[in-house]
Amino acid sequence: MIEDISSLLIEQLGEIQALLKKSNKNMIKYKDVPKKHIYISKCNGTYQYYEAINGERKYLAKKDVKNYTKYLQRDYEEKENRLLLKLEKSIKTFAKNYDVKAINNIYENYNEEKRNVIVPIVETDDMFISRWQSEMHGDQNKFYEKGNFKTRRGEYVRSKSEMIIADYFNEYGLDYVYEPELKLSEDNVIYPDFAILNVRKKKTIYWEHLGMIDDGEYASKNFNKLREYERAGYTIGNNIVFSMESMERPLDIEEIEKKIKEYCV
Repeated sequence: MIEDISSLLIEQLGEIQALLKKSNKNMIKYKDVPKKHIYISKCNGTYQYYEAINGERKYLAKKDVKNYTKYLQRDYEEKENRLLLKLEKSIKTFAKNYDVKAINNIYENYNEEKRNVIVPIVETDDMFISRWQSEMHGDQNKFYEKGNFKTRRGEYVRSKSEMIIADYFNEYGLDYVYEPELKLSEDNVIYPDFAILNVRKKKTIYWEHLGMIDDGEYASKNFNKLREYERAGYTIGNNIVFSMESMERPLDIEEIEKKIKEYCV
């Protein structure tokens, strides 16, 4: 299913309404300003201010210009206010009729027999999850022996912190695998700690936990790995997430949950 952007519409509407509230306050300042309009033209590289009276221009003396800027500001505020009102109405109307889920509902509302025959125009969540599960395999890192820490889901990982993180993935109902194979280039294959499926965004998030960040050699090695990710087009917060700890700063559970909610759910 394609991404539902209704939350973005609501956020945008809130921004427009905040500006509209500010605009309405500004409009009050100019309610008693006479309905006079000031225009500006450029002649020989010099700007000239004038009024249009009965189709004729009445130019203003340079010393009087500052007394007329309120008319220009008033005209600007009115234009902005009209536009903001129009945008607010447009977003409200669009949001009222916006239902991207309806695209999949047509297929999902058919009975099982019809669904077995029909190929939907957009892959359903169940189809996407099933395909991801069949294509994404864990425990691909054969350079190390099997881990000693067993997660609630039953797999073995190499550290207590990885076990805690995996258990939080499980608690949030996320599909994930431990140490999948990831090909960054033709001659560079790595094994991230986790691959997580973000169903809402239809993407795979790779998660690396750096458990000994205060160890110089370990930190240098993982700094190079970060550069390899960046060269391959992976960016933090988009498709790669890092968590870390040291002897002085152990695993921060609140930070783990925050990152899961922000990037994986």
